[in-house]
Amino acid sequence: MSRRKHRENRAADEPEPASAPGGPAVSPSRQEQQDELAEWLTALVLGGIALLRPWQDGMTFPSVNNYYLWAQAALFALVGARMLVRRERLRFPLLVWLFAAFLAVAVLTTLDTVQYNNSYRTLLVWAGHFFLFVVASQTLRRPRSFAIVLSGFVAGAFAEAAFSVMHLKYYLPLVRERVQTDPSLVQRYFSAGELNPEIARRLKLQTETPVLVGVGISTPDQAVQTCAVADGVIVGSAVVRAMIEQGTPEAIGKLVADFRNALDAA
Repeated sequence: MSRRKHRENRAADEPEPASAPGGPAVSPSRQEQQDELAEWLTALVLGGIALLRPWQDGMTFPSVNNYYLWAQAALFALVGARMLVRRERLRFPLLVWLFAAFLAVAVLTTLDTVQYNNSYRTLLVWAGHFFLFVVASQTLRRPRSFAIVLSGFVAGAFAEAAFSVMHLKYYLPLVRERVQTDPSLVQRYFSAGELNPEIARRLKLQTETPVLVGVGISTPDQAVQTCAVADGVIVGSAVVRAMIEQGTPEAIGKLVADFRNALDAA
């Protein structure tokens, strides 16, 4: 038997590679398999961040846990650097620029907001959402990968909303009752040394018990402002200061009368 005939017989005996239905043989390369695995891992990381962030890094206490925000920012920086090095074009540019414009407008309008602390905390959360959106839109290609991230985001948002309802309906009334019976718990629940006007406003939201504020009240105008959110004020340091500086019953009586007249006129 000739060598040519022998090679033809061996070729006939070898199995043919599997073919896709209706098409030629398909054999994913190792690079494609690695890219697919990397995308799955990226989707799981992003979905995990979206799911876990609201548990501690939420609207109320973002300073407790900013790790998720920093993780989102780090991923955003890495993806941006990769796109610059590879000279990749921005995917979904219209959506990305609209989201960026929304954040820019939010930052500019926050400068004149009344509740500055709540506003900048909200901006931190939305900045994290922006980082997450950009990373997902530029790194994921498969619908299942987007589904993983979206599922984590929806589940986290639902858990955050459910916790907010439970916090408002059940936890806050308990905190208000305990703080009113034991003022020393103000430090534990509100991280404040004494009951101030802002805490008094929160306590007055769902209670009929009179709330009195006795810190930082040294002028009649401050007493009027505080009574807008509380039921009364306790003035001590201003009276002691008047006794030390003037030392006459008339001066003390005039100070008390000024407070009383200001509150009655408000």
